[in-house]
Amino acid sequence: MHHDPAGFALMWVAMTLVMMVPTVLRPMARVSRGSSGRATIFLLGYIACWLAAGIPAFFATSLAMASMTALLGCWALVGLWQMLPSTAAMLRKCQGLRPESAALLLGLRQGSWCVSSCWLLMVATMATVDWFALPLAAGVALMAAVAGFIMWQKSPRATSRTIQMVGVAMVLAVTLLYATGLGAGGPAHDMATMSL
Repeated sequence: MHHDPAGFALMWVAMTLVMMVPTVLRPMARVSRGSSGRATIFLLGYIACWLAAGIPAFFATSLAMASMTALLGCWALVGLWQMLPSTAAMLRKCQGLRPESAALLLGLRQGSWCVSSCWLLMVATMATVDWFALPLAAGVALMAAVAGFIMWQKSPRATSRTIQMVGVAMVLAVTLLYATGLGAGGPAHDMATMSL
């Protein structure tokens, strides 16, 4: 897929629906309190946050696709973002939504927390799918894997320490990939660009 605004918008909406909506089904059920209307309004508020976040994401993804080095740098930034205490704090807030407020307000609040903690990860995923021109099955598999990771991060099983350790592992993995020549040319870079 070429990185044009229309194609990006379509992909961003698809990624929001496939990757992010499943991560809020549990809080949506709490907010709905048995009302499909409240559930729908909550979801609309949540999706609105992600659609708004797609505008800066378009430009960020363009930067990440400038070169393989830039793409690796984007993933390194994801790792560094994971290591920030504020990221774990936002992910904890995703677990503690109070269902008494207006459904739209709750959807917007949940969406803002999710965007704050996961936006850069979505950008890196989008850039990776686009850079390697992944076929549909591979792209969906990557998105499903990232969605599973996000769901784990939002679960009570994920502690601040484990979330930060994932960030450390990401930075180390990117450093190793760059050291093998994936970002600066050489055989690994040549293999990566064969699909372009």
